[in-house]
Amino acid sequence: MTGNNVNSTALQLLFDRLEAINPELSFKSKLAALAHEIESIYKINVYFCEIKNRRWSFYAGSNEAILAPHHTRINEKWGIITDKISISDPEWESVIKFICKFISTETVNIKQ
Repeated sequence: MTGNNVNSTALQLLFDRLEAINPELSFKSKLAALAHEIESIYKINVYFCEIKNRRWSFYAGSNEAILAPHHTRINEKWGIITDKISISDPEWESVIKFICKFISTETVNIKQ
């Protein structure tokens, strides 16, 4: 999956799998499912964190221990911590954009 071109097939697979998630699930369960799918498709462990001031608190995600974390802020309230990023930068940027869109769409429907 590494290379200069974004792997649109993998991103479409991620989208398709998330479309199959039960819409009645809680936001936390959806984030856990999203983390599972990212791990399954991209082999990257993801923790979703709720950001409170300077503290990043685990909210949902991988059950694996993350040894060398990378922090990526999604918005003021949410961020992700990942272990190794084993895909190209453009592909990872596409995954981050997907996560941003997913979180912004889902949080519209829940009370913060």
